[in-house]
Amino acid sequence: MRPSFSWSWAGTYRYNHSGFMPQPTPAVAFQMSISLGWFGRFSGKITEDDHGVPETALVQGRVRGTRISFRKWYPSFWMASESGENIRVPGLKPFVLYYRGDVTHDFAQVNGVWEIPAESRYINEQEWEFPAAAGTWDAAAQNKQ
Repeated sequence: MRPSFSWSWAGTYRYNHSGFMPQPTPAVAFQMSISLGWFGRFSGKITEDDHGVPETALVQGRVRGTRISFRKWYPSFWMASESGENIRVPGLKPFVLYYRGDVTHDFAQVNGVWEIPAESRYINEQEWEFPAAAGTWDAAAQNKQ
């Protein structure tokens, strides 16, 4: 029998400081609603607070034992301005973020790491190099069903 894993999670993600994010950035609080399907696979949605992207992200992933991994993407392409403001860029394929972590045995808490691989994109006929970005995340289950 599989554990019930269809509920809401409240969490936070943080950026590691690197060339991609040289300035300290605030942690971003999020709400994740997921529904577990067969063989540990799940899908759901994530909304973020004012420090995050102002668009609902989609997630698909898998739970194996106490390990969780999922992909997260936004319907639109977003990038940060030099001032840190989120800017939507129409017509570009969005980045995919990769999350993985460890879930407690009672499925009440999770923590882990996330990453965005380095990519090149053409914007207005000019090639832009987007360096890899990474960070940490954690969440607590809410409203178990």
